[in-house]
Amino acid sequence: MNRPRKINKTDFIIGGVIFCVGCPFLISMPFFVSGGASSVTSPLSFPRFVVSIAVILGVLLMAAACVSSKNSREETASAGTHGSKGNILLYIGILFLYLFLLHYAGFLVSTPIIMLMVAYLLQGRNFRVLVPSSIIFSVAIYYVALKLMKIMLPVGVLFE
Repeated sequence: MNRPRKINKTDFIIGGVIFCVGCPFLISMPFFVSGGASSVTSPLSFPRFVVSIAVILGVLLMAAACVSSKNSREETASAGTHGSKGNILLYIGILFLYLFLLHYAGFLVSTPIIMLMVAYLLQGRNFRVLVPSSIIFSVAIYYVALKLMKIMLPVGVLFE
C-alpha cells in the first residue's frame, strides 16, 4: 500500500528562508555596490552570481523537500552519525582551518586539502577520484576568478 509522501519540513523551511533572504538582496544589489576598478565585469557580477546561486539552491532545496522519499526516516536512521553535533563541530573546525590555511598557504594549496577533508566527512573514500577532482576543481575556480572575473584570490603569506 502506498503511503502519502511527507514533506521534509526542515529542508523546506531552510530553503524558504534562503529564498526569502536572497531575493531582496538581488533586488537591492545596485544600492550596495558602487564604483570599483575597471574590468570586463561590473563590481556587481560576482555578488549577483553568488546570491543567484543561493536563491536557486534554496528553491531546489524546497523542491527536494516536497519530493522527498517516503522512506526518509529509514534513510536518516541508516545515516548513523552523519548529522551529529560532533560532525557539525568538525565542519566548523575545518572552516577555521581553511581561513588559517588561506592566509598562510593561499587558495590553490588550501582549497584541495579542505575539499578532501570535507569529502572524507561526507563518506567519500575513493581517493583516486577525490584527489585529482579536488585539484582540478580548485585550479578551475582559480582560473575563472583570475582570468574571467579579474578577481585575485589569496596567494598566501608563505608564497608572496
